[in-house]
Amino acid sequence: MRRKHGLGDAPSSGAQQAITEQSYGAVIAAISQVLDAGKQDGSVREDADFGDFGDFLQLTGALWRAASGPEDRSPCMPALILDGLRARP
Repeated sequence: MRRKHGLGDAPSSGAQQAITEQSYGAVIAAISQVLDAGKQDGSVREDADFGDFGDFLQLTGALWRAASGPEDRSPCMPALILDGLRARP
């Protein structure tokens, strides 16, 4: 019987580190653009800063380790995490 693993189980820790080092700058730039655009259009809280988005990235890291199968909560996690950045009237 094949056991299904989460996406985080796929690459080795060395491969994950290499991917992170190669993509970090581009990811930071993209996050900054998204955060700024969201503030401009009112969809992101004005008091949100890059540190909050860093916390967001750490929280989304949990998606890599989310259990697969009937108890899999990963489909609803992004919406819950993003709700913390959403602007309120």
